[in-house]
Amino acid sequence: MLSRFKDLLERPLLPIARALGRAAPPNAITLSGLLLSLAYLLIVVAYPDPILVVLLYSVSALVDALDGLVARLYARKTSFGTFLDSTVDRAVDAIHAFSLYALGVCRAWESFLYLVSAFMVSYARARAEGLGVSMAGIGLMERGERVILVLLVILTNYCVGRPAAHVLFWLLTILTLATAAQRVGYAYRALTSQSL
Repeated sequence: MLSRFKDLLERPLLPIARALGRAAPPNAITLSGLLLSLAYLLIVVAYPDPILVVLLYSVSALVDALDGLVARLYARKTSFGTFLDSTVDRAVDAIHAFSLYALGVCRAWESFLYLVSAFMVSYARARAEGLGVSMAGIGLMERGERVILVLLVILTNYCVGRPAAHVLFWLLTILTLATAAQRVGYAYRALTSQSL
């Protein structure tokens, strides 16, 4: 859903992207985002200080949002860069899902259910677009929305309490499953109409 407002949302990030693009290529930024996500996970597991957890999560999410913007600004967009970004995004999704379990927000099976639902959303898009059906903007809980809502779950866990964070986690999971279903339905309508 947020992808429909991509230009508007990216406008505040343009100065950072311009500066970062002069220092590093997009693929290096993508891999830096992965390293920051791993550092976030290490802090969650080894030393879950609330400020460090929220800070590292936020910085890794920001870097994750910048690689594609830098690639477009400096005309460095490549097929491999797109592939690398999508691959790294799946690893980061897994880190986010496990981190919520490690923080005690959810049980292991709940974390797994969320991870599967997130993967289903991403795979539905990749497979449909491989068949010529555009999925940009389809569904309530695209990746940007999930990243923001995971941050809200973490903040709720620290500021309000685990029960409230658990409820928000289930909202995240249900909306993510609903998005996967939306994409399957959209692909069904698009692909069956093509065959008529």
